[in-house]
Amino acid sequence: CTETATRIISGMNSSIDPCDDFYEFVCGNYISNTEIPSQRTAVNRFIETMMKLEGEMEHVFNTNPPTGGTQTPRAKMYYIFKSCKKLDTSEAIEVRNLRAVLKDSGFASWPKVPLATSKPRNQYNVINEQGWNGLFGISVEVNYFDPGTHAIFMDVPHFEPLTERAFRDLPNTGKTLYKQFIVAITKLLYPEYISHIGTIADSIYNFEVDLMTATTEDSRIDPEDNRKMKTLREVERLIGGLPWKTILQHPFQAIKTALRDSQSVVIWRLKYYQTVSRQISQKTPELLFNYLGWKRIVQLLPYTRSTLYTTYSQFMGSVDASFNKVSAQANCIRHLMKNMKFVFGDVYTSAYFNLDVSSDIDEMITYLKQSLISLIGDQQKNWLDANTRKSAIHKVEKMYQLIGYPNWIKTPRELETLYQFLPLVSSSMSYVSLMNMTLHNNFYAN
Repeated sequence: CTETATRIISGMNSSIDPCDDFYEFVCGNYISNTEIPSQRTAVNRFIETMMKLEGEMEHVFNTNPPTGGTQTPRAKMYYIFKSCKKLDTSEAIEVRNLRAVLKDSGFASWPKVPLATSKPRNQYNVINEQGWNGLFGISVEVNYFDPGTHAIFMDVPHFEPLTERAFRDLPNTGKTLYKQFIVAITKLLYPEYISHIGTIADSIYNFEVDLMTATTEDSRIDPEDNRKMKTLREVERLIGGLPWKTILQHPFQAIKTALRDSQSVVIWRLKYYQTVSRQISQKTPELLFNYLGWKRIVQLLPYTRSTLYTTYSQFMGSVDASFNKVSAQANCIRHLMKNMKFVFGDVYTSAYFNLDVSSDIDEMITYLKQSLISLIGDQQKNWLDANTRKSAIHKVEKMYQLIGYPNWIKTPRELETLYQFLPLVSSSMSYVSLMNMTLHNNFYAN
């Protein structure tokens, strides 16, 4: 607390009257004395903390190599980190690596062109075989309507490379840049389709505009009218347009898990699903295949290395002022923190959390709760009636405490379950392939 107070005071400019410029009064010295780090667009306490964490975790990885034996989640994360830190590869190798990943993901014949002989059979088969990334945001979550259970949760997707708001706010020049970006990446990956790339890029862009429009229109609806809990059997009739029962069952069948017709499904953005399902039923399977392939590509571009990564970074920097155009290797810790967050937390807390301190804090919280119960229970305090007093004491007694991290991340069996679909890895494997396997694991482990 003393260190934090000292740091806050040192960042203030007490020579300024807070009534004249409160921001300068609170942050003036910090702004004048702090340089924005290279390859960053801004700096603040949170960014400084993140940079400190990155340095600490790099030290942990570099000084604690795996000792052999069974490849644990910790060991897998170490090898992925080492692959990320390798020097940039050539453009040809980078393209070959990403194309190999796309092939493994069901996009060996991407992009589909008008004369292609291998065409998707129909829309829902495309979704079943290529996934719904960039189309739907479907996961397993705690049931909003019944918190003691889990449900299939249907939300809008996480759009990449631009969020719905960023895409919507693009000026005309930005929209042109995005189309050019689709063309540039496709040319790098598949130069043999150069005569078709312009048409393919336009169709992908236009379909994405339709999805963004559906998202915006959905957000204007009263949530009470737009959020529904149904059973798996009822979903198809409610949404329409596609065989939803089959679509939702498909990924569970891949991990040999059967869904009952009574399975709870929370539709969080009903209007979006109704609109997009209708749109998909009116689009060609080839267009849907190309769009999903593009979304798979942009999901993986942050994990590329040479020209593909540079092209991605330059585009993002041109349309997003907050995007940090750092080198590919500078993102390693951030990627692991995002995509392997539980084992990342296990490693970090083992290295930097003191269990004695956690025990001390736990003891302190126990005394605080006892004091609060004593205060509330004091009969001389007449500002609480008997029922309110009893209810308040019950709440304090049942108060859940979480100190630093959930204890279960320190249980190897729990972590192994969360990474059960991540196969054996090696630092000699390409980083983009390793991250693709990690994303695949996260989807099914969820």
